[in-house]
Amino acid sequence: MKNKKFIIQVIVFIIIGNSIFYLFDIFKERKLNYEKSLIAKGIVDRRITSGSGGKVIVVFYKVKNQSYSIIENDNFDFIEKGDTVLVKYLEDDPSLSKVLNFCYMKKYKGKCH
Repeated sequence: MKNKKFIIQVIVFIIIGNSIFYLFDIFKERKLNYEKSLIAKGIVDRRITSGSGGKVIVVFYKVKNQSYSIIENDNFDFIEKGDTVLVKYLEDDPSLSKVLNFCYMKKYKGKCH
């Protein structure tokens, strides 16, 4: 009986945790769409592939001599370390950002939809 109660608590905890991350993503997206945002150029620092096959890239960008990083899902196999991407960030909070255009570089024109 104790194990059943513990398993239910773990499942509820996981559901609540996932919901919080999902709501944060929605909040971030809305802020970037409705508040004043600016665009910067970012440099792809590295690509990471997880054991389950998920791919992400780490992008660094600078705003007023302050460095920031962002981790984004990588749906494009052609992106390489050192490539330039466009990053959209909030003017009031540059740490809140997303990659706006993975195919910013001339060599990638036409590869993105």
